[in-house]
Amino acid sequence: MKTSKFFIVLILVLVSNIAFAAGKVTLTIIPPLRDGGSRLMVYHVEYREINEECSWKNGTVLVPRVGGKYVNTPYTPEGLIEGRTYVFRVSVENYYGVGQPGPESDEILVTNEDQSGIKIQSGEGRERVRGMNTLSLATTPSVQEARGMTFLWRKEE
Repeated sequence: MKTSKFFIVLILVLVSNIAFAAGKVTLTIIPPLRDGGSRLMVYHVEYREINEECSWKNGTVLVPRVGGKYVNTPYTPEGLIEGRTYVFRVSVENYYGVGQPGPESDEILVTNEDQSGIKIQSGEGRERVRGMNTLSLATTPSVQEARGMTFLWRKEE
């Protein structure tokens, strides 16, 4: 009796994993041409289904630098559903805040196979506005997280 319940649960788990498994979509974020006069810290990747006008979901990833230059950054969003079509856009955060998002990507249909090599341009870094109170901007959680990660990374060197 116990064995048959175990096999039924096992079969249900296997079937649900097959039914809902979708391939991964890996974006390559291209850094902006202008950083706004401050070090770039966090990319904000927004995505939505094409039939949902105002329902952007987002994720974040730290902006890497190699040899003092910003480099392309891979990002794999979570929770995409197979058979649905999405568009993506990327903005970047620096000390002065989050800049405007870059252009939307082409429409991407999620299939059961992994997709990579999809390039998306980041928006430019936000520039300091004369009279801007930068102390309040520097207290946002993502900026604090980026500074903490930079500190830890430097400490390990």
